[in-house]
Amino acid sequence: MKERLRILLINDYFELVGGTERYIISLYKELLSRKNIDIYFFGFGNKKIQNDNILILNISNNKIKKYFRDSVYSPKIYHALKKYIKEIKPDIIHVNNNNIGKISVLSAIKNSNIKAVRTIHDYGFTCPISTRIKPNKKICYEVFGTICLKNKCVSKKWFFMHYFEKKMGIRLAKNTFDLYIAPTLSLKNFLQANDIKPIIYLPFFVGLNKDITKVKVEKNSILYVGSLKKEKGIEYLLKAMPLVLSRIPKAKLYIVGVGNDENSFKMLTSKLNIQKNVVFKGKITDEDLIHFYKKTEMLIIPSIWLEQFGFVGIEAMSLGKPVIGSRIGGIPEWLENGKNGFLVEPKNYVEIAKKIIILLENKNLSRKMGEYGKKTLEKKYSKKRHIEQLESIYMNLVVKNDKK
Repeated sequence: MKERLRILLINDYFELVGGTERYIISLYKELLSRKNIDIYFFGFGNKKIQNDNILILNISNNKIKKYFRDSVYSPKIYHALKKYIKEIKPDIIHVNNNNIGKISVLSAIKNSNIKAVRTIHDYGFTCPISTRIKPNKKICYEVFGTICLKNKCVSKKWFFMHYFEKKMGIRLAKNTFDLYIAPTLSLKNFLQANDIKPIIYLPFFVGLNKDITKVKVEKNSILYVGSLKKEKGIEYLLKAMPLVLSRIPKAKLYIVGVGNDENSFKMLTSKLNIQKNVVFKGKITDEDLIHFYKKTEMLIIPSIWLEQFGFVGIEAMSLGKPVIGSRIGGIPEWLENGKNGFLVEPKNYVEIAKKIIILLENKNLSRKMGEYGKKTLEKKYSKKRHIEQLESIYMNLVVKNDKK
């Protein structure tokens, strides 16, 4: 049995783009501190970075180059990764999000003959729009194919431009990865039912930096953290605010994040005449995010799509805050209704308002829910437990390889 493992992590980005990247960076740092592991990273960015453990390839934003790179093939990416793998000689390659140069990355891994594992973070692996929500608002149970055209989820032009990438990507993945990891049981069951296997369930851990600084809680404050996109359900949180304000006039909602639909949400805020009680904070630093978690009384996750995990939910829980979230996707797996917060039906802004009012008017209940959430999170979603299980996965794959 090997005394030291050499692990190559691959992800599109190595900067704080979203929850996945926070997890990746935390995972990299944690594995870097392990005495029995040599950790390396391969990804992409606006400029090339290369040191002893990290290789970031610079990529072009030119539309034509981007299309061929991501939807067809990139010799540059293939040869760079193949060369890097040859140099560092990893025992395991662990892929996370891989949308940039997908075919090239998978081909390089496949031709390296090294054990590979893939953590699938969302439905983008099999769904072209990632949400699995059809235009008629019903949930789709199929994987990419002509059904996407039939359901009118994509245009004919998009379908034919991306058909090779999607179909070849899934086929290559099946021939490349020895194991898949899913962070929620709902995602695991869906992928398994569609022949994406072998697959195991391994929930994420909280990736926030420890901060013992005390912050005074702002009375009647509410927080949303995430992308400003329609599928995140922010529209219904905003529609809930007038109902909350009719009962608690000084309530304030802080919205942290950026996205394509930011302007439409700001327009809705004006239309509802709640501008004085809603603050858009935009993109903030990790340190400021911790500050807002501590400053506010609760977090709301009003998603209307199959939210896979909801990193922000367990981040808020780790700081003792109750969560109100949609009963959809993987959220009900960690959000226990009436214990560490409340579950609400997607799009039901009246129900969202009622639960917000309950927590704002019952500080003792809010505190108890926050304490319960923090305790359960430390047991189920601890960093120590996650890393130990991941190390076991790596080791088992290496042992199986040695026996061949």
